[in-house]
Amino acid sequence: MSSIESSRANGQPTDPRGLRQRIRRLRRCAAILCTFLAVAPATAETLFADQSDYKVYGLPATELTFFHGFSGIGITSYSVPNLSTYALLAGPGQSVQETYDLALRFVADPGRQFTGVAWQLSVDVSTGQGSGYVSMNWLVGANPQYNGATAVWTNGAWFFNGTITQDSPSYALSTSDFTLNVAVPLAAVGFPGGCGTGDGYCARVAGPYVKVFLETAAAPVPEPGAAALLLSGLLLVVATIRRRDR
Repeated sequence: MSSIESSRANGQPTDPRGLRQRIRRLRRCAAILCTFLAVAPATAETLFADQSDYKVYGLPATELTFFHGFSGIGITSYSVPNLSTYALLAGPGQSVQETYDLALRFVADPGRQFTGVAWQLSVDVSTGQGSGYVSMNWLVGANPQYNGATAVWTNGAWFFNGTITQDSPSYALSTSDFTLNVAVPLAAVGFPGGCGTGDGYCARVAGPYVKVFLETAAAPVPEPGAAALLLSGLLLVVATIRRRDR
């Protein structure tokens, strides 16, 4: 005999409204569960490197890609792919600018966390009667955007080759997942008149090369996964509803 038939046989009125309320609550719980356990929309992240205790992903905005990694000592480097010798070439009286973006996400392996990050920018320049600048701006995780110093180079005579190097400050971290965005504005300017060079270019700037230094350590307490936390919260909601219905 069903519970409804038993209630009728005992002379107790049924409660269809309460039943409908319980069904609606269960439906809401099911909807919440689907929301909690839904897989996040796929991103266009690209696995750049699998280091000894962390992974590096390239974000969609990145123009610099993985060049080399030293697994075990926390160093990876990035450059512009498929680039010829120079990124910028300026003839007499010309001014050429370009900005290259590095956008990365670092994810520590289970049981590990990041404790610090810093990086170094290197750009090769050469000129015969030209000038230019090298700069970088950056964003580390949720920290405010920072605008670094601009290195200006100039040469009025034949001939100059050199490397412009800029170092970031060191950032202390305590996380297993963070993003790094570095923008590198570059410029090449040719002086008016002839440059006296065989190829006719007064200023040349190569593509940027960025080396990232990471420090890692054992995570003090492994954090439970987000899905597990959400599921436990949902189970608590369901238990509360069931107690109210008793």
